[in-house]
Amino acid sequence: MAQMKTDFGKSFIEIHHLLARVGVMFMFIHPIAFAFKINSPYVFIPIFFPLKQFMIFAGRFAIYLFLAAILVSIIRKKIPRYWKKVHYLNYLGFLLVFIHAWLIGTDLQAGIMQTIWFLMALIVTGVFVHKHMSFIRL
Repeated sequence: MAQMKTDFGKSFIEIHHLLARVGVMFMFIHPIAFAFKINSPYVFIPIFFPLKQFMIFAGRFAIYLFLAAILVSIIRKKIPRYWKKVHYLNYLGFLLVFIHAWLIGTDLQAGIMQTIWFLMALIVTGVFVHKHMSFIRL
């Protein structure tokens, strides 16, 4: 982490917060723009049943997971014991967004985009395993 400061002039947490802000901005642009496109606020209402519909529209539920993680991160100093557990919802949110995009994402119709998306999912999975399951030694 100290190397990051020398390479980029900012600490890991500063870069993390910058990327999080940019990610959140783009994450909210997508459903808001889609709601205007179809002239309906229903894009914000999660669908839970049947399971296939939940998976197709998993982004709807994921946005609420991200919102919970964002709000808890904002007040993390008031709840230091719990905020990190809620922050882990981002991993579940990413999994749901991955499934949603894979099933109906128009940008993922191109092979190169599928490859990039799949590699990104592998990286997120690798980070999760490295950070949270480091007790597993090969």
